[in-house]
Amino acid sequence: MVSYRRVALADKLHNSRYILTDKRQKKDVIWDKFGGKKSRNFMVLSHVFRYL
Repeated sequence: MVSYRRVALADKLHNSRYILTDKRQKKDVIWDKFGGKKSRNFMVLSHVFRYL
C-alpha cells in the first residue's frame, strides 16, 4: 500500500521540477502566478520537503 507521504512527496517533486523548468524558460516572472513573494514560496516548499 502506498503511504500518503509517498504520494505527497511525488506530487511535490513533480511540481518542483515543473517550477524549475518554467523558471529556466521564463525567469522570475513565474512567481507572479503563485500570488506571493518568491522567498515565501521557497520557504513553503522547503518546509514541505523537510516534513516529508
